[in-house]
Amino acid sequence: MAELISIVEAAERSVERVRQPVWPDPMDHIKIDIIDDVPGPRLHLYAPSNKECNGRDRVTFLHFAVLPKCDLNQVCFVPYEGLLPDSDEYKATVPSIEGCLKE
Repeated sequence: MAELISIVEAAERSVERVRQPVWPDPMDHIKIDIIDDVPGPRLHLYAPSNKECNGRDRVTFLHFAVLPKCDLNQVCFVPYEGLLPDSDEYKATVPSIEGCLKE
C-alpha cells in the first residue's frame, strides 16, 4: 500500500490527484488545484457515480466551506494512479451506474 499523505503534502509534492484507500470505487478521487505548492481554495471530486447523484461529474467545492470542516492536513490519502475522467474507460463506467438510485 502506498504511503498515506495529506492534501497539503500532496500539493507540496505536486501530486494533483489523491484518493482515500477506503473509498469503494477505485476511480473516485480528488483533484487539487495547486497554487504555489499549496492547495487552492477549490477541490474537485471525480467519481463515476457523480453523474447519477449530482447531475455532473466533477463536483467542485470550496474546502473551507465544507461541514464538518475539511482538514487538509489529515493524513488519509494516497496518490491517485487510476483512470482519468476524460479517458474512454472511465466514461464507460458511468452508464453502468445510471439509474441505480431509482432501483
